[in-house]
Amino acid sequence: VYLLYARLYEYLGLMVGKVPLKKATNKKALTNDSLQNQEVIDKMDQIFTFIEERYGEPIQLEDIADVAGFTPHYFTRFFKRNTGVTFVQFLTEYRINMAKSILGTEELPMIELAEKAGFNSVKTFHHFFKGDFGISPKKYQTLISGN
Repeated sequence: VYLLYARLYEYLGLMVGKVPLKKATNKKALTNDSLQNQEVIDKMDQIFTFIEERYGEPIQLEDIADVAGFTPHYFTRFFKRNTGVTFVQFLTEYRINMAKSILGTEELPMIELAEKAGFNSVKTFHHFFKGDFGISPKKYQTLISGN
């Protein structure tokens, strides 16, 4: 869980680091830039909180865009610009990391684990997990449990 928080804060840090800071010639310009940066951080915080609370459920692009107050098209551009990855890539990585955490703490059948982590099928879960870690979820669980 701490690794997931670290990853979320890493994305926030990257996002803030990519927002250009202009040298302000007056206080008003500096305040506007600061306000815009804070608004972006607040939006990203809303998005990450939504993901954290609902990653195990189906998340439609329209749902997350609505949370951020954007159209789906604008949301996809906003998210990619501020994180460097697409929303689907981020959500999949988040779900894989949650599954990895669950594998280390619970003994569940793979179908329950996949559903709990937000994947709609074991096949999809297995594909993404093996793609990220090079081994199957079951083999990973065996390795970390020492059995």
